[in-house]
Amino acid sequence: MLAAPLLAPVALLPSIVYRLLVPVEEPLSFSSELVMRTPLFWWPHFAMGMLLARLYNITRYDNAWKVVRVPRRPVSAGDVAALVLLAIFCLDDATLRTIFCFDLAEPHLFIRHGLLSPLYWVLIYDLAQGRGILAKLLAWRPLELLGEASFSIFMWQLPAFILAFILGTIWPWGSGSFVIVLTVILIGVSLFSVRLFEKPVGNWLKRKAISAENR
Repeated sequence: MLAAPLLAPVALLPSIVYRLLVPVEEPLSFSSELVMRTPLFWWPHFAMGMLLARLYNITRYDNAWKVVRVPRRPVSAGDVAALVLLAIFCLDDATLRTIFCFDLAEPHLFIRHGLLSPLYWVLIYDLAQGRGILAKLLAWRPLELLGEASFSIFMWQLPAFILAFILGTIWPWGSGSFVIVLTVILIGVSLFSVRLFEKPVGNWLKRKAISAENR
């Protein structure tokens, strides 16, 4: 339990060290990409998710953890957290610097590396409980399919960016049709990847694990 409030500051450490060593940020530089892309720097985020599941015993195999005594209000705390996150994501860096008192520092790394983690905790917990408008919206079957393909979308995003650079030589980047076509391609490839690769491999690994346990 004591680890919970410590994980967010730990998640911020890479951005803090980066800001101390690199006062003036250069977009897409080696150092900024190192902080943004290195998997090790993201482990506190994974740890926060696992800790949340452990604290509230959240598991797909047993629904006893769900708090049935909590009133099912139309709007949940998770809905409020989602709106705050959406508002923050829609703001430019200059406005974010003013709100979060960043002075001259670029805020986007701090925001991505742990600053908003309390809001994510509230959002994830209420979604797991199925409370609120957003939870009902995400229960819609087409959005469930997108949720199942979320990891595949993450895996295929880099090839999609490469494809975007190639298409950008013959197709205007800023056009709405460009964004729509690229999004459809990414989602389509991801859904096929889930059906033809992720699920078959996952089922095979489960069978292997069960077989090993029964020996």
